[in-house]
Amino acid sequence: MRQALVLLPLAALGCASWRAPRAPAAVALRLVPPAQKIGTGEMYMDCAFDAAPRSCRLDTGAGDKILVHDDATFAPYPAAGSGSNANGIGARSDVDLIRIGRLRLGASDFGPVSAKRAKDPARAPFSPMIGPQAVTRRAFALRFSSPPQLVFDAPPPPGPFFPLGPFDRDRHLFITVDAGAEPFTALFDTGAGITEIDRDYVAAHPKDFTFVGVMQFPGRPDASIYELRALNIGGRRFDAVDVVAEDFAFMQKKTRDPSLRLLLGYDVITRADWSFDLARRRWSVSAP
Repeated sequence: MRQALVLLPLAALGCASWRAPRAPAAVALRLVPPAQKIGTGEMYMDCAFDAAPRSCRLDTGAGDKILVHDDATFAPYPAAGSGSNANGIGARSDVDLIRIGRLRLGASDFGPVSAKRAKDPARAPFSPMIGPQAVTRRAFALRFSSPPQLVFDAPPPPGPFFPLGPFDRDRHLFITVDAGAEPFTALFDTGAGITEIDRDYVAAHPKDFTFVGVMQFPGRPDASIYELRALNIGGRRFDAVDVVAEDFAFMQKKTRDPSLRLLLGYDVITRADWSFDLARRRWSVSAP
């Protein structure tokens, strides 16, 4: 499982430049489901950085900054600044800032765009991580019917729409959800392979959870897995949601939101279609 929340931006980073398509433009998504019943899934799409083709990971948790590894594609770019990233549990890695002249997603071109290049030699190579917020300030949709697609400037669905939470400095997508006891904030994170929940919330509402087992992570403490009876999102009910209980103290502190209690991940996101109107700061969910 990868924690995707990027919370410590470079001082040199400003708002990324972008050029959105003139008409709705679809980018095909490749879904890599968990290898076992309870596991982590991933979403990929074809992309190119200044004509260098790559397979990129769709990651709304990266906010409005592209995250890349210091590999053969990106090592030649000159650094325009330096800093560090922190993931959802506070582990930091060194990064620098690079500027990419043109980014192609599917058949659509955007640019120039900013990217954070991981410089930590101990970090394993990874695919570039791109959130739609890095290339548009307007609207996009995620459709997981057949075939799965990321669609820029898609016509809005009939609704209903719900307000997005206030944007933080990285333009993360915060929505309100309800697990039965009380509404709370969730980070919409396509880069999270499985949905994660604040372990303090689990302890406070034990009747809503059934213990399933333990998930092991290299170099990290084991995490308990629970089945959440139901999760209500935008008027839709998602039954029997597998969640990993984690310490959310770091994320709550960095976002200054003590009600942030959930990272909505691959397993729930792929059960529905989603629409985000960034200009009007609203979102919608519908059955696929």
